[in-house]
Amino acid sequence: MAKDENQNDAVQVNLDVNNPTHTLLLHPSDNLNSVLVSELFNGENYGHWRKAVEIALISKNKLGFVLGTCTKPSPTSPMDALADHWDRCDKMVISWLINSVTKRYRAMYTLLCCS
Repeated sequence: MAKDENQNDAVQVNLDVNNPTHTLLLHPSDNLNSVLVSELFNGENYGHWRKAVEIALISKNKLGFVLGTCTKPSPTSPMDALADHWDRCDKMVISWLINSVTKRYRAMYTLLCCS
């Protein structure tokens, strides 16, 4: 019996998007106009820009959206209730990426359906 209760607790923790460690948590200070890095990608500074974006996304617990390790829950998944949260986070990450490149490179990101 205790085993079943522990399994249910684990699922409950995963569904708690207000938990500070949850990948789908959006902090009240997160917004679409946030700029992740001080130096925008300009076509010549990829290495520095990439590292700065990686650090910023790790600090926001959102790197998985870019790496593809945080995928949208499938309709048959127990996490399906979080699909809308995933969509919001994904669009937030795309917005952050768009805001981290110069105008010349923004069109490339605006064509993305997901981060």
